Amino acid sequence: MLWHGAARKLRVEYAGAIYHVTVRSNGGSQLFCGDSDRRYLLERIAQAAEMHRVRVYQTFVEAGVATGDEEFRAAMARSVH
Repeated sequence: MLWHGAARKLRVEYAGAIYHVTVRSNGGSQLFCGDSDRRYLLERIAQAAEMHRVRVYQTFVEAGVATGDEEFRAAMARSVH
């Protein structure tokens, strides 16, 4: 298989640098089957961080949300108040 896209620029690496890392599923499928899958990923990240002496920061949470019968805006407004 040939890659016809533009090459990605090389990452500049230096001590103390902070990188944005994402984990995504393929084709819109669920990333986790349940809480045990989530815990397993977090445990593996913690093990790798300890082994390689890096810090992991959680700076935001992103989630896919499927709405039910009510409007998304109304549901979110009730959930944060």
